[in-house]
Amino acid sequence: HTLNYLWVQLDQNTFAQDSKRQRSQQAPHLTPEDGKPRELEYGGFRTFLYNQEFEGGYELSAVTDVTGAPLNYTVVNTNMRIELDSPLASGKSFSFKVSWAFNLQDEAMAMRHGRKQLKSGDYIYQVAQWYPRMCAYYDQTGWQTKPYIGHGEFALEFGNFEVHITVPEDFVVAATGSLMNANDVLSETIQDRLKNATSSEQPVMIVTEDEAETNLKRKERGTKTWKFEAEQVRDFAFAGSRGYLWDAIGVKVDGKTIMAMSLYPAEAEAIWKRYSTEAVAQTLSVYSEEIYPYP
Repeated sequence: HTLNYLWVQLDQNTFAQDSKRQRSQQAPHLTPEDGKPRELEYGGFRTFLYNQEFEGGYELSAVTDVTGAPLNYTVVNTNMRIELDSPLASGKSFSFKVSWAFNLQDEAMAMRHGRKQLKSGDYIYQVAQWYPRMCAYYDQTGWQTKPYIGHGEFALEFGNFEVHITVPEDFVVAATGSLMNANDVLSETIQDRLKNATSSEQPVMIVTEDEAETNLKRKERGTKTWKFEAEQVRDFAFAGSRGYLWDAIGVKVDGKTIMAMSLYPAEAEAIWKRYSTEAVAQTLSVYSEEIYPYP
């Protein structure tokens, strides 16, 4: 199809105060006995108050072509329509840039991402639905432009990603895809542990509890940039914290080794260290055997 405009998803706009998600929130259900609203648990009440105050949504500072020339665009709730100066023919391509920022919500929002405070006062940051991305385009119906209101999965195209994530230098980062600059961000000790984990019978601790505790106390002031690449995936998410423990084990799939990993704070160690990575490894093995090999 020849395209005269593009549609881009702006998922974070669902957290803006004037979003459809905010305006479609329902009151608590009524009790059948007396028709009064049901009591609201503390967690639900905290979320309600947080939603009323949180300043969410994208701050778009520029939408341009690759030369820096501004493009004409219109934001419609959780989508953005970009007008093309000339029609884009089938098989051709068009590149553009979006400069943006948003506030990361607290755990009270209870959505797919956000920050969670640890006992130490530091945070775990889990980041998804974070970048402006192309709406899916279907042969039969064209652009998929339904607004995102916080529930349901997403219609996304497959694509290739190259992502650079700059964080405090004592952070541990997990992300979609493969880490491309391990020598720059991981110590020789951690790299050796990862190598040993590829052939281990049990998960190997890559970052121990003592090392995570040291990171939490030291709080380095510099930064490191972690570089990840992923091919033919629907989406890209990442997480980071200076309080992460990290374990891993190699899983043999279709003649290659896939690394099963878990990252978690000390508060979760009792359960996660015992079950998480082994559950990931079993999932990789079972799905690869019963459906098709993990790519």
